[in-house]
Amino acid sequence: MATTITVTPGKKSGTVATSVRILFVCRANTGRSQMAAALYQDLTDMPAESRGYAVEQPGKTLDEAPRANDTIAVMDEEGIDIRHCVRQQLHESDLANFDLVVVLAPTNEWPDWLQGEPDVIEWSMSDPVDFDRDQTRITRDDIKERVKELVLELE
Repeated sequence: MATTITVTPGKKSGTVATSVRILFVCRANTGRSQMAAALYQDLTDMPAESRGYAVEQPGKTLDEAPRANDTIAVMDEEGIDIRHCVRQQLHESDLANFDLVVVLAPTNEWPDWLQGEPDVIEWSMSDPVDFDRDQTRITRDDIKERVKELVLELE
């Protein structure tokens, strides 16, 4: 079932923007949100950012996180290099900088302040951190399909 998305680009700043400012969020900013942002950028040539709501060691790149090895590998298969993407912590104040926030985790895992935000949508999916490479690939493919649907919704 597709989610209906209504977004006014630039509405948070009061100016008209040429694109939707989009943020992808997951727990640790090592897998799901990094893949989603990279896939969105690859499909649209438009910028996207990613954050995590429980990031250990923010500021480290993905290649510095051993648990991201399979994520890096399955994105390499797509011709997308995410190894130098920096892991960033999400702060409540960050939400004002984006037109749309997509959280790739079940709602019950989110911080309380993120729940109920009007410009936030949920893509409930498991964290691939403990998955093997084949399972991580399945997660990547799921994210890729959802990103394609999102792009169509935003056109």
